[in-house]
Amino acid sequence: MTVKVKTMKISRAMKLLKSELKLRGFSPKTFESYTRICEKFFEAISEENTDEIFVEDIKIYLADLINEKHYSPSTISL
Repeated sequence: MTVKVKTMKISRAMKLLKSELKLRGFSPKTFESYTRICEKFFEAISEENTDEIFVEDIKIYLADLINEKHYSPSTISL
């Protein structure tokens, strides 16, 4: 099943992410790590010149971090 992510500007998405991380009480190190991962995701997506992001795109990106960059699954899960 393909689910489109709600359309919004990247700056707004990042602001919402940062607010959510703070509300959940994540440590500063985790906050920086998640923020950096999302910024890199948006950079990768912008290189593809796409106006739409689907949940599957996010899952593929996260799987690539595990497989290619050797991130731990616990590092990228929210």
